Amino acid sequence: MKVSAYISKFLTLGVIFLPLAAQTLRVDFNANATTQSGWQSLSSGNSDLGDSWSKNFTGGVSLDVDAIGSVTLDNRDRSNNGGGGEALMWRDFLFASGSFSSRPGSGLRLAFTGLQPNTEYPIKIWGYDASSTGGRAADWSGGGSKVQRLTFTNRPATLTDNVITLNVVTNSAGAVTLKGIVSVTSPSSSHNVFINGLEIGAPIATDGPNDLVLSRLIVAKAATIGSAVGSFTTTDPTPGDTFTYSLREGEGSSDNGLFEITGNILRVDRDLSALVGGAILSVRVRTTDAAGAFSEEVFNIEVVN
Repeated sequence: MKVSAYISKFLTLGVIFLPLAAQTLRVDFNANATTQSGWQSLSSGNSDLGDSWSKNFTGGVSLDVDAIGSVTLDNRDRSNNGGGGEALMWRDFLFASGSFSSRPGSGLRLAFTGLQPNTEYPIKIWGYDASSTGGRAADWSGGGSKVQRLTFTNRPATLTDNVITLNVVTNSAGAVTLKGIVSVTSPSSSHNVFINGLEIGAPIATDGPNDLVLSRLIVAKAATIGSAVGSFTTTDPTPGDTFTYSLREGEGSSDNGLFEITGNILRVDRDLSALVGGAILSVRVRTTDAAGAFSEEVFNIEVVN
């Protein structure tokens, strides 16, 4: 399912900060202190998320790399790896030490957080080691993508060499996990899962809902159950599209239980008389089009006397 991005919403009652769109992020996996210009580095010395090979990057995206199976994380520096203008990225790499084809299921796990929820991204992975020959191969997948096999060909000259692209979809928390698993067709005595660099591209545009508005952002504490608060309107690039609305759990949904939605109308569903005038209620709402694409927004609603 293709889904639309969250939008940071400026409302009259305050600013709701939802996860922002990640711009292109390039990560250079390092065995030394040399990082490709324009890329952000990741090495064994980074432990922002509690263990090695984990980092919070500029822009809000985080990555935690772990070994899968009876293998360990290791790195190497190869001055003869080639790479042309991106030689510093190609030069060093992370690999799953012990990821032999005789150990099926072993490899690398890449856990990303801080991306837009329910959003499709292209992720590129580069891998190469000049000292490893004879059919290195790893099968990469995750986030609903098709399995892509990364193999070593010739010494790289540009970023079009020794690369795969996975189109992944994040979950409702803006997270996605990729796995690179040793291919059983690779040499049984050789390490096979390598990563020199990766790139998270800009979110892939969809034709789903791209904005959601609530017509009224106040509710009287004396409002009776069933009273209308306001109506929802969805902006969508598809002419004549139809929408359904629902309250959703997640960040900003703390007061969902006080309301219900009928059609496109948000209504009071609980006695509000005990609330204090000026209190701010927070609801999280999803709009879904006829094709199943959706977007979610958080609204602040002020209680008035």
